[in-house]
Amino acid sequence: MTVCPDTTAPSNLMSTTKTLVIVFESSQDTSLVFSIQGTARVLPCSSSPCLSGGSCSDKLQLTPPTYQCTCTSAYVGTQCETEADECASNPCSTHAQQCIDQLDSFECVCSSGFTGVLCETDINECSSPDVCFNGGVCINSEGSFECQCAVGFIGQFCETDINECDENPCQNGGSCTNEAGGFSCDCFPGYEGATCAQDTNECLQSNTLCQNGGQCVNSEGSYRCECLATYSGQHCQEDVDECAANPCGNEGTCSNTFGSYLCSCADGFEGLNCERDVNECTLSPCLNWGTCVNTPGSYHCSCSEAYTGEFCNEDADECENEPCLNGGTCTNTIGSYRCECPSSSTGKNCEVDVNECLNSPCQNGGSCVDIVGSYYCSCTSYYTGQHCDVDVQECETDPCLNGGTCSNTVGSYHCQCMPGYEGRTCELDRNECENDPCRNGGSCTNTVGSYTCTCPPSYFGYNCADDVDECDADPCSNGGTCTNLVGSYRCGCTAAYTGQHCEDDVDECQSLPCKFGGTCTNTFGSYVCQCIPSFTGQDCEVDTDECTTDPCLNGGTCSNSFGSYACTCTSFYTGRHCAEDVDECETNPCLNGGTCSNSIGSYHCQCTQRFGGPNCGADVDECEINPCMNEGTCSNFHGTYQCECRGLFAGPHCEEDVDECLGNPCHNGGTCRNSYGGFVCTCPDTLTGPTCENGLDVLCCPEIWNTFLMKRF
Repeated sequence: MTVCPDTTAPSNLMSTTKTLVIVFESSQDTSLVFSIQGTARVLPCSSSPCLSGGSCSDKLQLTPPTYQCTCTSAYVGTQCETEADECASNPCSTHAQQCIDQLDSFECVCSSGFTGVLCETDINECSSPDVCFNGGVCINSEGSFECQCAVGFIGQFCETDINECDENPCQNGGSCTNEAGGFSCDCFPGYEGATCAQDTNECLQSNTLCQNGGQCVNSEGSYRCECLATYSGQHCQEDVDECAANPCGNEGTCSNTFGSYLCSCADGFEGLNCERDVNECTLSPCLNWGTCVNTPGSYHCSCSEAYTGEFCNEDADECENEPCLNGGTCTNTIGSYRCECPSSSTGKNCEVDVNECLNSPCQNGGSCVDIVGSYYCSCTSYYTGQHCDVDVQECETDPCLNGGTCSNTVGSYHCQCMPGYEGRTCELDRNECENDPCRNGGSCTNTVGSYTCTCPPSYFGYNCADDVDECDADPCSNGGTCTNLVGSYRCGCTAAYTGQHCEDDVDECQSLPCKFGGTCTNTFGSYVCQCIPSFTGQDCEVDTDECTTDPCLNGGTCSNSFGSYACTCTSFYTGRHCAEDVDECETNPCLNGGTCSNSIGSYHCQCTQRFGGPNCGADVDECEINPCMNEGTCSNFHGTYQCECRGLFAGPHCEEDVDECLGNPCHNGGTCRNSYGGFVCTCPDTLTGPTCENGLDVLCCPEIWNTFLMKRF
């Protein structure tokens, strides 16, 4: 027996301080423990209180003693009795729709476009081929993607072809056919271009439409010829009889010619239309600088003043008209005259007065004014006297205003002004406007001893400080409500009007009421739609049935459609109106190199030698004419034939003899000689056979050998 004071009790017992523990050991390797003092009790963890795999720790230092469970990651609670919620910490990214708790784990349910354990990875939809159809370009984005479509396609995946025909792109009555990624227009006769917007210029298709120099002018859907004046007709092909208009003047005789005419003029006239008088002035009949003036059938001379007569050959006496002024005496001369003037005049006609001012008689800035036979001085305000040589006493006229005092000076004066005035003569009031007393843009006007303010329309008062209430004048029209503002006003208009003063009618056309390409014209209080030919109705919403005008020709059937119509043509015609013969040759019906010729309602194939049939689809059997020679075998093929020759002949038709000797057919030194259709081998004496392939056997045929020897020797 072992006595252990204050020793540690076995793991499943607990004891108080200073407890005597006695351990009895037995041969069965068991121990008995007794507490001499105090009471032994079972440890808290001995009952395995921790669940779900949690580990238990005794807490003996607590009163009363207890335990603590350390749980696995999948459980929580005092005894690990509650499954842990991994979603409580929000482990999924913001791209997750939902977090699903699982045992010791969780699952993130991702939004469309994301993947990964936490939905943290964007799915690149563009990595998959052919996401976007019809040439669309895939652009990945976070959680999604976008298809940038090629022109002519729309839709999330560019899967929808845009029907460009809905926008009526074909003009001038053209018929629109939608195509994948685009459209095509079948134009009305007279128009062309991708949208039938271009008029067909017939003038460019032929430079001989207009004859005889006529100018071709293209017009909408047609053309016209602008002819020279000498031709007429649709194509300027007819000569105009110019003589019918009597072009020859002055009794000239007209003779018509092709494309023109000829005038035979009467005497005295010339020119294309005898319109010019013969100009006798070219002979210079007028003398002494006389001017010749041609007249119809004659002429006359306009003479200078010095000459007269029919040819200006007579001297004129100018003195008869008394040209000399101021008492001058006239003397006639050949071609002129001469004036003798008195001393007070000069000039050709004594018309010029002698200017005494040339000697500058006026002083002190005075101006000299010449008069007939004399002069006078116009003095400045500061001098007087005949020659402006006397100083004026300006102060005698009291020039200083507003109580100013005058002091005379030589040639001038000086004013001493009273307070409040200024200026040379004290005529200026002090300008109060220099201090800008007028407010709000008012204009200041100075007055004697004061000022006035001219205010803008929106203000009034002495200094323009008061706002004008414009609403008092009722500026708003058509029931508009006026609101006064500082310096202005504003009109609140009813729904039917607009503008600063509600004076403008609302333009209903801005809301685009006219459908299908109709043109809107605003009217006062309403609007009018001008529809394109395919629609009618107030808003151009009613389709016009074009089939009522029978536009389809040559037995074509008309089918009306919304905004247009279509012609279903017979098999022999095509075009928007079945006006064009079907050119079957465009589909290349002639096979195997055949040449197609179109005709009205049909076509014809000109086949090559090796093919026949309506479309040249039947192969000609060349073997029927036995093209292979020397018993060659003919085999027909599509578009040709082939000769299979016997081994003795060659060539396309087995016409060539094969030289078998080229292949050295003769053995054992035999000599080959070619022949037509074969060959011959000349063998050595000891060999035989067609190709010298056999020797003479003396053992089996001694009689032949003896014969050979006898011949040999």
